[in-house]
Amino acid sequence: MELTKQMLATYSEQYRDAAAQHISENAVKNNGIKAAAQSEGYNSQNLQPAFSIDVDDEAVANQLQAGFCWDFAGNNFLRWHMEKNLDLKHGSFQLSQLWIAFWDKLEKSNAFLERMVEYAGDPMDDRRIAWLLQNPQQDGGDWDPFCALVDKYGVVPLESMPFTEPAKNTAEVNAALNRLLRQDALELRTMANDGKGPKALDDRRAEMMSEVYRMLCISFGEPPTKVDFEYRDAKKNYHRDAGLTPQEFYKKYLSPSVNLADYVSVVNCPTDDTPYNQVYGLELAEQMIGGRQIRYLNVDIDALKGLIIDQLKGGEPVWFACNVVPDSNFVSGVLSEKLYDFEQLFGITWTQDKTEQFLYLQNAMDHAMMIAGVDIVEGKPVRWKIENSWGTKNNGKPTGHDGYFLADDDWFSMFLWEAAINKKYLDEDQKKALEGDVTMLPYYSQL
Repeated sequence: MELTKQMLATYSEQYRDAAAQHISENAVKNNGIKAAAQSEGYNSQNLQPAFSIDVDDEAVANQLQAGFCWDFAGNNFLRWHMEKNLDLKHGSFQLSQLWIAFWDKLEKSNAFLERMVEYAGDPMDDRRIAWLLQNPQQDGGDWDPFCALVDKYGVVPLESMPFTEPAKNTAEVNAALNRLLRQDALELRTMANDGKGPKALDDRRAEMMSEVYRMLCISFGEPPTKVDFEYRDAKKNYHRDAGLTPQEFYKKYLSPSVNLADYVSVVNCPTDDTPYNQVYGLELAEQMIGGRQIRYLNVDIDALKGLIIDQLKGGEPVWFACNVVPDSNFVSGVLSEKLYDFEQLFGITWTQDKTEQFLYLQNAMDHAMMIAGVDIVEGKPVRWKIENSWGTKNNGKPTGHDGYFLADDDWFSMFLWEAAINKKYLDEDQKKALEGDVTMLPYYSQL
């Protein structure tokens, strides 16, 4: 259908006749869409920051302009266990997020080059090749890759590998590294298609990875091989432990109390082709050659919320992933579908449910945080306490409630996608599903 002059004239006449829309136009032009759509009387006062189950506070980190939310949320989860184990004051200690990010980018680069060799015979216009080349590596991640990195490399205190300027805004390092990887991909594909053998390809890849390592060291600093750990506990007692490898640090201070192998990614993906109580994987999702693979146990939304509540009742926070941008206010820290009235502002109607939004690329997980509490009234959750990683202030404005956000249960149902749950909280059917076959989803799936 072509847009004709007559159609455009009709649209213009209809808009001019709708007097109320001109009030909306002036409000939007002068204040912005969200400010103009703010629902009357609905703000943070409607979601009080008090929770019947509350397991964490005073421990908000700031990822700045880095896309390592999954890394920050994972380290916040481990940090909580360290605070509990060592009787540390809340908010007095952080693990290095950059430590995990460094190895993540190195492993992703290696996996990308591996695939360039594996699929060297595919034409350049193949959809898979185009998808791989679009983002050879990037900042994003997930629970299972986080666990794989911790298992292989351990963890270190923040002071042992603090954030650098390139880590505060990763656009520059990502651009430079992806340019190098695409150049390497061309060379490897050419070598493979010219009949070079596996040894020649592996030798050249090893040289390429040395360049990647050097680029990451220059940007993030070289990872330490030994760390010293000094702290005062809540009773002001001083402790010092020197000369630990990152793996020794992790095994000594974390693995006795938290075994990451006990946690599984549980999701709510309500589509016809992903039945509940089955486990799903993603093609080409291997971010570390030989590491733990992404696996999702799919359950209905009430079951997922029930598992989260059980873990909170057990006194432990929950790593989770969601779609954070819709219906959110980062200053007030409110996450609610009642927050903005876009329908009245624009004279439209939203009709898509969660499944339809997912299928039409409107709703998918794009941010990871930690659930620190829930308020339950008459047996049902009404609001959730969320520990974000955006600090407590940005550009001179507060970020939520000292960095914590409040989500009402309707928002949680619509935009919650994944949570890392200890397997001890699963019911028998869910545990049985974990032992069954894994259904692989295509690499372009949103999960």
